[in-house]
Amino acid sequence: MNDILPEELQKMLDFFNAATEAVETELTAEFACPLCGGKAYASKASTNGHVHAYCSKCDANFME
Repeated sequence: MNDILPEELQKMLDFFNAATEAVETELTAEFACPLCGGKAYASKASTNGHVHAYCSKCDANFME
C-alpha cells in the first residue's frame, strides 16, 4: 500500500484551500496555483456547492 507523505498531503491541502477560497463569492474563478504559480481555475456547482479545480501548468486538480 502506498502511503501519502505529509509533504504531499500538505500540497494537496494548499491547492484545495486556494481553490475553495477563490470561489467563495463566485461560481468560477482564476487563481494562482500555490504549488507552481501557474494559472489555475476553479468552479463551484450552484446546486450543491461542490468545487472542481485544475492548474494549467502543473496539472494539479481535484473534483469534490
